[in-house]
Amino acid sequence: LGFTGTDGDGDTVSGAVDLGQAATFTIVDDVPTLADDADEVELAFSVNEAGLVNDEIGSSDRVDVRAAINNAGLINYGADGKQDGSLTLSLTLNTEGAASGLFALDADSTGQGDPILLRTGDDGEIVGYTADGGDYFTLELDGDELVFTQLQAIWHADAGTDTQTLSLADGVLTLGFTGTDGDGDTVSGAVDLGQAATF
Repeated sequence: LGFTGTDGDGDTVSGAVDLGQAATFTIVDDVPTLADDADEVELAFSVNEAGLVNDEIGSSDRVDVRAAINNAGLINYGADGKQDGSLTLSLTLNTEGAASGLFALDADSTGQGDPILLRTGDDGEIVGYTADGGDYFTLELDGDELVFTQLQAIWHADAGTDTQTLSLADGVLTLGFTGTDGDGDTVSGAVDLGQAATF
């Protein structure tokens, strides 16, 4: 930074300041945050129980979780923007053996049977099971997708309706996510699958 000073009768003096030594710049980094005005995340799975006895009919369905989180606007990435492909996902079971809120069929295959419990499988998948009846469904992450696979028939409250929607109990299973902005700052949050997922 060059400067020239002049005294009262017109004499001058000049000099310079090295801004590399004299100047400092304070920049407050804009970091990602969880959005207060985000929409609800909706993860709707649709399966046909006929697929349990007919291999030509699928008994599993998958939902793009990354798209659902981005579409709901859960993360405000701010001025730095989001880092493409950086959203990480995880499934967390609140308690091993927790009640899922769903039930098996009874011995006559007509009424409500034993409660379906939840445990974490060997590969990190969530398994719905009963103490005596084996496994009833699994939930697992496959890349950006959450996959629901039905393994046995699940009790429905209204036997007279062909299509019914079931949900897990609130607070039992959460979908964790971490988003990263353009310069590497992160923010994390969680979605309660008891409120977001329907089957």
